[in-house]
Amino acid sequence: MKAALLAVLACLFSAAAWATDLSPAEILTKSDAAQMADTSHTLMAQTITTTSGRERTFKIEGWSIGRGEKSVMRFIEPAPSAGIGMLSLEHGDNIWAYFPDSDDLRKIASSSKNSSMEGSDFSYEDMAGGGEMSRNWEATEVTEGEHEGRACYLLVAVPRKASSYSKVVNWIDQETFITYKAEYYDKKDRHAKTLTMSGWQQVNGIWTPTDMVMHNLKRNSQTSIQMIEVEYGTAIEDDKFTTAFLTTF
Repeated sequence: MKAALLAVLACLFSAAAWATDLSPAEILTKSDAAQMADTSHTLMAQTITTTSGRERTFKIEGWSIGRGEKSVMRFIEPAPSAGIGMLSLEHGDNIWAYFPDSDDLRKIASSSKNSSMEGSDFSYEDMAGGGEMSRNWEATEVTEGEHEGRACYLLVAVPRKASSYSKVVNWIDQETFITYKAEYYDKKDRHAKTLTMSGWQQVNGIWTPTDMVMHNLKRNSQTSIQMIEVEYGTAIEDDKFTTAFLTTF
């Protein structure tokens, strides 16, 4: 009995001591600072793996400015998908998708932002991102964890605005503040997706994952993204972030 009481007191003391560390909001702000750039230009390979094991690979080019306030991406390969694109403005509040085969420019309704983008496990909301997470999410609590031997903050965040998710649990490195994993929960608080990020490198001082995998637990499928090229801090014309640019290929 005495041993059990001492163990409980030790746990309580440890939790209290650790609680004097950074606040949840401060951790999220530091994580944004480590991983976000004012502007970015990327070239990515996206591979969708279905439940049957069938794979489809696309090449996507993207641009963003204002630390993610505005972003645009366009499929450039293979030929049947070339020209399909997405435009995100006001930190993901307004999203358009373009389908060149039918010359269809579509404003994505809030209720449809959880729809799959081009059959992938990333939704329009996921791909739009919205830039700094601290802008769209409120960090509410933090505990400790470990990822592949690295001490992590397990940071719980809830959406500040309409979202298809009820919360996300981020696994953030306690030293570098990079995010190894994000677990997304649906409106019924069920674990719906897990995004894992690896191959972290510093590019112009910005921590960047070379590989990302979104695992959809409901469909038992996954979509991976491999970073081919990335540039930060380059000048990008504002007219790229328009529906006129989106519909011209």
